[in-house]
Amino acid sequence: MDDLGDDDDLFDADLEDVPANTLQQIEQKAISSQRLGYARKRDATGPAEGLRPTHGADPESHTLGEDSITLPPSSDYGFDDEDVIDLDDPAATFGQHDAPFAVGANPFGQQAARIQSHHARDRSGGDHDIRVQQPSADLEAMQKRLAELEQDRIRLSKELDEAKIDVTTKAGAIANLRSRNDRTTKDFEAQIAALRKQQADERAKLKAEIQSAKSDQERVKTSNKFLEHDLADEMERAKRLRGTANGSASITNPVPRATTVTPKKANKHGFADGFDDHEITAISPTKRPEKGRGGTPKAGNKRKRIATASPSTIPNGSPMAIDSPTKPGPAEDDLELEAIALSRLVLKDERIQTMQGLLTLQDKTGRRIVDALGELSFPGDESSIASHLLQGLSTLPVNDAVPASVGIRSICLDLWERCRSINHWKPLGLILDVYMAMLDQESSRTHVMLFERLVVLVSRTCADVAEPRIKQMPQVIPGLPPSDAALAFPDVDDLQILSILQVVASAASLRIERCGAFWQRMDFNFVVLMLNRLQPISHIQIMVQMITASVLEDSFGVRPINAEEQVKQEAHLLDRLSNLLSDKLVSLDSNSRSTATEAAGLRVRIFHAIRAISSTQHGSTALAEHRTFIGRLVRFICDQVSSLSTIPPLPEPETRLIDGQQPTVHFSQDSTLHDKVIASINMAVRILYHLLHDHEIRLSEKLEAVKGGNYKYLIGLSRIAFSERLLGEAGLEDEVVEAANQILDNSLQPAEGEAIVAVMETPGSTHSTRPSASAVSAPK
Repeated sequence: MDDLGDDDDLFDADLEDVPANTLQQIEQKAISSQRLGYARKRDATGPAEGLRPTHGADPESHTLGEDSITLPPSSDYGFDDEDVIDLDDPAATFGQHDAPFAVGANPFGQQAARIQSHHARDRSGGDHDIRVQQPSADLEAMQKRLAELEQDRIRLSKELDEAKIDVTTKAGAIANLRSRNDRTTKDFEAQIAALRKQQADERAKLKAEIQSAKSDQERVKTSNKFLEHDLADEMERAKRLRGTANGSASITNPVPRATTVTPKKANKHGFADGFDDHEITAISPTKRPEKGRGGTPKAGNKRKRIATASPSTIPNGSPMAIDSPTKPGPAEDDLELEAIALSRLVLKDERIQTMQGLLTLQDKTGRRIVDALGELSFPGDESSIASHLLQGLSTLPVNDAVPASVGIRSICLDLWERCRSINHWKPLGLILDVYMAMLDQESSRTHVMLFERLVVLVSRTCADVAEPRIKQMPQVIPGLPPSDAALAFPDVDDLQILSILQVVASAASLRIERCGAFWQRMDFNFVVLMLNRLQPISHIQIMVQMITASVLEDSFGVRPINAEEQVKQEAHLLDRLSNLLSDKLVSLDSNSRSTATEAAGLRVRIFHAIRAISSTQHGSTALAEHRTFIGRLVRFICDQVSSLSTIPPLPEPETRLIDGQQPTVHFSQDSTLHDKVIASINMAVRILYHLLHDHEIRLSEKLEAVKGGNYKYLIGLSRIAFSERLLGEAGLEDEVVEAANQILDNSLQPAEGEAIVAVMETPGSTHSTRPSASAVSAPK
């Protein structure tokens, strides 16, 4: 028993293997045994003394009757750190240190009642096993219930966590959808506002045009009325003059009469009515004017009148128009009808001329295109292509205000689509000749008509030709003749197709709304495909010229509807253009010097496009924010300045034979390779200075995007800044040299600038502070 007070032995690890209800059973057995012993002792010695009464309770409430006995005090098992409560002690108090329990749900009260019932059984001689097993069964049920409740708690906790996660996820999705909805609503409202503004501008413009047209119409009507009045006055004046002339002739040559007439007194003042008296014939309405009757002519002098010389002959048998002073002038409605009739005659004449020009149009060989198309037909079609063309001409409306050339171009687009759908390309060249001839006859105002269909056909047809050419070019160029590079589609001249598209793009660039609509229809993949370095230089040059014409205040190149997509496409376009500055280009010409000249000309075109892009705030910002453009621009400047030492500054002489005479030396007047390289350097430095001057750019980060960018920056700009502009460096502009000096001054420290000056100085040069060797050795 002494070992029970030891905490180490009490909480020994071996007790963990004992079942949970074993201790309870032992306690119950001990309590029952103690009661029996205490009862026997009490019967022998008498009632126990010193029992503690219950505080605040009636002593009589603990008596069970005359034969009731007082319960013994609780046993002490040696647990000094805990209070052991004797459930049989009526003087014991419960709940002093515990939390209160709800009424009707006190398990300890129930347990005390069960223990009292057990005591009654003991006194009545009940079975001991029943007293022990009943609390054990209740405890097991409670433990089982607790285990179930614990499992329910764990399950509910898991469900609560899952519900919280689900709520958080749905809340994030709702927030995302709400933000997307707000952004979409803002974009939609912005688009609606832009469309409303555009519509208001168009409405105002149309109102102004309508008002101007009405003013012109009123002015024309007023002018016509004045002209009609003047015409009526002139006609009346002419009639009066004719009548006066006839009357004066009869008066000046009167026939003498037999009777004499009493002379009248002359009127000194005339008629005094404001008109000239000689213009008025004073003829009495009751008298007929006297006519002189000559004698009958003799037969010898009589001649026979010729019918053609007769003044009474009227041509075409039409009735003679009789002038009447009471006839009114032409009415206003008649003038409008005459104007409409004249306009229709002009349109009809234009259509007739267009159709006549189409029928007489010739190809490169001098053969009429209609005859050549008459020999071609689509597979499975008995009718020739010329018959399809003429049949389309017969269906064109006569009174339409659209020029006939636009209708012919629509027919050509139909034939073009049919050629592509069945992959029959042989007649396409003649169809393109007809289309280009119609464009030449039109003005730029009508060039943009049908551009929606044209853009789609051009992009798809050129893609059909360009994609196989890119795959074949690395194998074709080194070994095969240049003409074999297009064997996949020998009948398709995509250069002519691009030229047609360039004409339409240039016409669309004259008006902002047309330019925007044109580049919204353009396919970005087609633009990028035609800027590939493996495309012929002539094809790339046409696409670069089109990009130059696409620059607007808020975009350049293709105009997608999505603003984020536009930013990505513009960055990709600048990436392609900057790559072309240093890529090795491919030309179908076998002459390497011609290839270099073409490449230099292409780069000049690229800088024209970049200069147009940088002229707007939107394009300038895109260039400044591009990750690699400035670094590639600096690398190009350094490489081109270094190449000046290997390029002859003067054109190469050419020997020519003229009419069998002695050969003469001739110098080409075209731009040389040196001229184009110098022009590209001048434009590159100007663009670099513009970007660095107008934007806050961290130049070191831009230069690190290119391998050796910092060194190329110092070398290229230093050579330009200290250039003598002689021989190879001839042609560098003064503004370019000054711009290079300012760029270096703004980016270098004074010590670095002095070091560069010491390196770049040449003795005896205009920029040198050191004397030349001859000056040092010369005597004073």
